[in-house]
Amino acid sequence: MAIKKNKKQETKSTTLKLPNITKKNDEIKLKEKANKIHKDTTLKHKLLTENETMKDQTSSQEFLLPTNYLVSLYGKNIEVHLKFNDSVYKGKLISIDDYFNIRLEDTVEYVKDKETGKIGDCFIRCNTVLMITHKDS
Repeated sequence: MAIKKNKKQETKSTTLKLPNITKKNDEIKLKEKANKIHKDTTLKHKLLTENETMKDQTSSQEFLLPTNYLVSLYGKNIEVHLKFNDSVYKGKLISIDDYFNIRLEDTVEYVKDKETGKIGDCFIRCNTVLMITHKDS
């Protein structure tokens, strides 16, 4: 025979009244301050198309974003320096994506300034890139 014991758990409720710290005027000031900070930190980002050049940008854009710079190099020869093995890939920039992965065409690989071979089309993952250069010629 099993004996059941009913144990009632006692719960205590505690109520605590918090003082009303913020007033309506303070809330309005906080909202205005937050809106001002949001307006100041927001940058208007305009992604360039292949046909636009850096000279076509309006003078109101103060910052040169990396995406805009790379998009302006579409169709031009660039050098991609990798983090490892002193490798450099020289080729024509075809496209980039949101992660800065790079696609090159007519690519030639150089290791320690010596040509190791022609690759043709190549895709370079973003986390291996050390530096991207472009020389106007």
